Parts: sequence; C-alpha cells; structure tokens
Amino acid sequence: MVEPRTLQAPASIGACMAGLAIEDAVTVLHGGAGCDIKLHTLLRHHNPTGAVHHRVVCTKIAESDLVLNPGQVLSRAALDIARRTRARMVLVTAASFIEVAGIDRERVVEEIEEVLGLPCVYAYAPDFKGDLFDGYARATTEIVRRLLRESPERAERADRVNIVGYVHDRPLGDHSGNMAELRSLLRAIGLAVNAVVLDGSPVS
Repeated sequence: MVEPRTLQAPASIGACMAGLAIEDAVTVLHGGAGCDIKLHTLLRHHNPTGAVHHRVVCTKIAESDLVLNPGQVLSRAALDIARRTRARMVLVTAASFIEVAGIDRERVVEEIEEVLGLPCVYAYAPDFKGDLFDGYARATTEIVRRLLRESPERAERADRVNIVGYVHDRPLGDHSGNMAELRSLLRAIGLAVNAVVLDGSPVS
C-alpha cells in the first residue's frame, strides 16, 4: 500500500525545519554535497531571509570520510556552528545513505554534549521514512524528550494545556498571530497555554 504524501519534501528537511523553530538552536544535516544543495534550495526558497543562512549546516561528507569515521566529520561540524552562533541546543539529522551505512548516534550525541555542554538531539529522519511532516514530528518528539530530562517535575494543573505538533516553518508574523488566537480561544473555555511545541521560542 502506498502512503499518501501531502508534500513531496523529504523527512530530513522536516527535521531541519524543526531545528529552525527553536530560536537559539542550530541544525546539522549529516550528508553529502548534494544534500547541502537540496537543503538550502528548499529552505532558502521557502524563507529567503531566514535563519537558514547561519543556523543550518551540512557536513558535505566525502566518500573516504564515510568509510573511515563519519562521526568525526559530524562532530566537527556541530562544534563549529554551535560555537560561531552561541547556540543553546544542537539538532542533528542525517541523510539516507548515512543511516544505511551506519552511525553511532548515541556516541555522537554524547561527544557533542560533553564538549559543548549543550543539549544535543539526534532526529532519525531518513528520507525513505516519510515526508517533511514525518521528519518534523520525529525531531519534535526527540526535542521534547531531551528537554524533559532537565525539566523539574511540576504539579499538574487541570486548567493548563500544552500544544504539541504545531508546524512552525518560519519566524514570521502569521505564526505569532496563530499563537495569539489559540491562546484567546483557550481562554474563552477557561484554559491557559502552558507551552507550544514548537513556536519559535528559545530553548529556555
């Protein structure tokens, strides 16, 4: 059975878009030179003046590095962009051929977190596993899981809700308007918004 696709853009692009929905996060796409062209063509065309120019990078890994040590190339790129932008979080995703070849995801995340002292999220979103929205959803899930590890437990409140799954694809006024309207609608029925994931806010 063929799954319907509402938007013919790959899952890795959706994962990168989720990284851009956090104001002080950076995203690393672990892939080849062709992946870099695809990434920036799609995202820059969609949002030509946005953060994709300085908050998203592709490793453009060579064949020799893929065989010898693909994790080292990824770590080096993540450390470089995070330091240059003073990021508060690093999101990593990889192209299909990287996932097929194999990479020690846990080791990469541990290394980046140890060196930078920042939370790092690995979103498994190869392009053969869905479209843009699938990739965005997987990255959002991993971001929430990572942030919950450091969040203090709070008592549940019946009058507060979290909105999860909002597709924040660019930092423009239409999304701010959507958030304001959602809060207004919830207030009308006696509820308040605790958090929106993701809404363009910083990690904090």
